[in-house]
Amino acid sequence: MTEQEPTGDDAHTAQRLASQTEELCAVVHHFAQAMHDWRTAQEITQALSVRIGRRTTQIIRFTMVALVAISVIMGGLILVLTTYMQNMSAQMTSMSVYMGTMQDRFVIVAARMDTMNDTMSQINENIGIMPALNASVARISTNVERMTTDVALMRENLTVMVNEIHTIKIDLSTMNVQMRQISRPMDFFPF
Repeated sequence: MTEQEPTGDDAHTAQRLASQTEELCAVVHHFAQAMHDWRTAQEITQALSVRIGRRTTQIIRFTMVALVAISVIMGGLILVLTTYMQNMSAQMTSMSVYMGTMQDRFVIVAARMDTMNDTMSQINENIGIMPALNASVARISTNVERMTTDVALMRENLTVMVNEIHTIKIDLSTMNVQMRQISRPMDFFPF
């Protein structure tokens, strides 16, 4: 027997089968390409996610370090401010003591002036009597000496008070310089 020659239907079926096979190969090829592209896209997405995660972690770390630094600086500022306030309150207390002492000295000076006034009145009454005049002059001399002593004490109190005020001025200047130094880091922030 000889081989049968394909009939028209068999040739048409073979051609159709070859065409379908080519189409199926093309679909499989496109599907394989699409899967490769999808896998590449997933790898890129995963790499981008990891990169974003690393950046976010760096930002969070930097923020935490900055917050800790700011907290330490604020704690230091509060400590320095508290120390200066305590020093100032102690100096204010000593100044109030000196002011009280000065007030007492002013009262004593006023009393001495009254005594001098009384002595001058007595001098006017006893101008004719030399011994009384002598005694009055001696009392005036004594009162003037006492007044000189009181004025010297007042001068000492004023000197101490000037020194206390100078110390407060130095403390305020130091605080001003430190506040300027503290505010310098704020120049780096845009807000």
